[in-house]
Amino acid sequence: MDRREFIKKSALGLTAVALGSVALPPMFRRTEALAANGGLDLEIVDVYHEMVDGQLIYSWAFSIGGVPSIPGPAIFVTEGEPVTLNITNRLDEPHSFAIKGDNSNPFVVNSPPIPPGTENYPVSFTAPAPGTYIYQDLVNAPVGRVLGLHGVLVVMPSKSFAAHDTPYGLLAAANPIQMLFNDLGFAPWFPGDCWRPERQVLWVFSELDPRYNRMAELGQTIDPADLLKNYLPSYFFINGRSGYFSAFDHVHHYNMEHDLAMPMPKQIPPPDGFIPAQEFDTDIMAYQGQPILIRNVHVGLDTHSPHTHANHCYMLAQNGVLLGDARQGACWWVDTWTMLPEERMDLIFPMIMPPDIVTAMPANLPAGVPQIGLPPDLAGYDIWEKLKNGTSQEGFGPGEESHWNVAHSGPGFPMAWPMHSHQEISQTAAGGNYPQGLITHIEILGDFAKKNSPM
Repeated sequence: MDRREFIKKSALGLTAVALGSVALPPMFRRTEALAANGGLDLEIVDVYHEMVDGQLIYSWAFSIGGVPSIPGPAIFVTEGEPVTLNITNRLDEPHSFAIKGDNSNPFVVNSPPIPPGTENYPVSFTAPAPGTYIYQDLVNAPVGRVLGLHGVLVVMPSKSFAAHDTPYGLLAAANPIQMLFNDLGFAPWFPGDCWRPERQVLWVFSELDPRYNRMAELGQTIDPADLLKNYLPSYFFINGRSGYFSAFDHVHHYNMEHDLAMPMPKQIPPPDGFIPAQEFDTDIMAYQGQPILIRNVHVGLDTHSPHTHANHCYMLAQNGVLLGDARQGACWWVDTWTMLPEERMDLIFPMIMPPDIVTAMPANLPAGVPQIGLPPDLAGYDIWEKLKNGTSQEGFGPGEESHWNVAHSGPGFPMAWPMHSHQEISQTAAGGNYPQGLITHIEILGDFAKKNSPM
C-alpha cells in the first residue's frame, strides 16, 4: 500500500483533542491526543479506508500523532482563546484548512492553499462563539471535504459550568433554550438530572462514491461541477463508520450465562458511573433523566434525515444560530430533522422513558431475562424455565418464540431503540446491503440517575 495508512472499519472512530483551558468530555478522553506547546500538529495524508463490506477505498484524511482518522480529530476549545494549528501537507496537491462561521462572520479561519510537501504551516485563529463547527479543505471544494478532509471544532463557553447552564453558557431568563435547560432535572416531565458538559456526542454524517476516490488514487483531476452533478454514493457513515460498526456497542460486551453455560453478564455501570462505550461509539447510552447533547454535522453531498426512536429531541441551534425568540419563542421538538450539506445542528435528547412503555412488564421478568421477543402474554418466565431445562426454542408452542441475543442484567434494562435516517438508501451499503449504512442506537441503561451525578 506504499506509504498510505490503513483505516480499519472496526477501529475507526472519533479521536479528540482539547486545546487551551477547555476540559475534554470523558467519552472522548480515551482518544485524547496531546497538543504541543506551540499548537496542535495536523497532517494531511492519504489512506485506505476499509468499508463495512471489506472493500478498501482510497481516501484523504487528517492525522494527529501519526494516527489518521475520518472524520479528523474533534478539536475542543474555549471561546475567545487563541488556537494555532501546524499543518503538514503530505499529498501531491495543495490543500487548505478552513472553518466557516455564520452570516455575520463567514469564516472563522480560511487559510491559503498549502503546497504539497509543506511542513508545519501555521494556521491561527481565535475560538468563536460556543457551538459546533466544521473544519475542511476548501481547495477545489467540495472535493477535499468529500474525500475525507473534514472534522469538527467544538467551542465551549468560557464561564465555569453551573447547574442548568446551556452548551452556550447561561442565557437570558426568557430565552426558550434557557427555559428548557432550567426544566431539565427539575420539572416533573423531565425527572432526573440537568444537562452536564460530560454528556455530549458527535454525529458526523457523510457518504462516499468510490468512483471519485478511484480518480484521486490514479492522480486524475476531479471537476467539482462533475462531482456535484453526478455524485452517486454507495456507502454512508456516522463518524466514519457504517452499519454494524456504527450501531453496535464495541466497548460494552455483554453475554449471558446463568444455567445455559454461557459467559456471565457484566453489570451495567452504576448511575453515577462512567460509561466507557461512549468513548468510541456513536450510540447514545445513559440512565433515565440524563439528557445528552447531540452535535450533528453533515460533511457529505446527500440529504440526510436522522430519526430518533424513544424520545423526540429539542433543536437548539442551526448553523450557529440559536433557535430562540427569532423562531417565535420555541426550540423545535422533533424526532426527524433534515440535514443538507455543510449543515450543523445541536439537539438535546432528554433521555426520558417513552410513555408507551408497559412499566409492569419489566417487573414480571426475572433478572437477566431480556424483554426483546417476549410474547404478548408475558410468557417469558415459562420460556426461561424451558430453556433452563434444556428445551430448544424450536420446540416452543405458537407465540412462545423468543430471542435470546440480548444479555444484559437487570429486569427490563437496558432498553434499546434505533436511530436511522429516513432517506432509505442511506441505510444500505455497496448498492443494497441492509442495514449497513447510516444507523446507530439509543440505550436507556436503568432507572433515574442520582442527582448531581458526574454522568
